Amino acid sequence: ATVTALLLATSFFLLAAATVFWSPWLGSIAAFIGLTGIVWWRGGKPLLKSMLPALILLLVIIPPPLAADTRLIQHLRVLAVDWSSRLLDILGVTHALSGNVIELPGQKLLVDEACSGINSVLITLAGCLFYGLWRRRPAFHILVCLASTLSFVLLGNLARITLGAWLKFRYSIDILSGQSH
Repeated sequence: ATVTALLLATSFFLLAAATVFWSPWLGSIAAFIGLTGIVWWRGGKPLLKSMLPALILLLVIIPPPLAADTRLIQHLRVLAVDWSSRLLDILGVTHALSGNVIELPGQKLLVDEACSGINSVLITLAGCLFYGLWRRRPAFHILVCLASTLSFVLLGNLARITLGAWLKFRYSIDILSGQSH
């Protein structure tokens, strides 16, 4: 009873703060803590333990505070463009970087959020997390799988950007825009 009261009181306090500060993120955290309190109230530790995978997935969909997701998107874009530029140097492709634009002779390739891989990173990490929790894998195993998933998705996006720029430079084939993209 005290755990339930503590969780629900925390939830209501955070909900009031979210209202005062007009913070959807704080409201989401308040709802999550309130739901956790209700789960504890209905079944205690055994129900919370069985509901933990669903609660973790629910927690993952709450965007991080202070625009951390926007900073992550920008960081992934910078990484994708920088690494792709290094590979293009190795492949002998004449190019220049200008922000998140790869400039080829007479043409520019804009690397936007889709090409930097943020959408595919988030969906594959969520899928990996879901599968690991569903199969009841140990936390260490799930963390290794998440790191591997992140690596493979980033490498795939890097290969796509580099291949697209190389094909455009060598053969004037555009796979980075239009229907083929």
